[in-house]
Amino acid sequence: MHRLFSILLADDNRAWRLDAARWLEESGYIVVDAETGREAVEKALAHPPDVSVLDMYMPDMTGLDILRMWRSEGLQAPCILVSGEADQEIRLKALEEGVFSFLQKPVPSDLLKFTVERAIRTFFREGG
Repeated sequence: MHRLFSILLADDNRAWRLDAARWLEESGYIVVDAETGREAVEKALAHPPDVSVLDMYMPDMTGLDILRMWRSEGLQAPCILVSGEADQEIRLKALEEGVFSFLQKPVPSDLLKFTVERAIRTFFREGG
């Protein structure tokens, strides 16, 4: 039986968020989008996603702040962080905190789709 996977996509850059949502929907995923960190937290708590794609820097909080809030509520879905900044210290911190992958913007559509697919295969093969 084929299962549809849900992706929560949070980014304050509307144009990138809409493009990324379209790419993922074209690949057969159900995409829920959020423009702010607070909105991402609320949507994930109401309907936990299978995978999240979070902008590292949003006006109200960081992607790591969102991830910490989710983890404190028991949400364990894999998280992919995206950022226009390539600071190695931030990347290391993100990976130490359990981020599945860290992608630098601009993220090509094929790389985003590949990373989401890899997160799903890894997470669901290992039993989530």
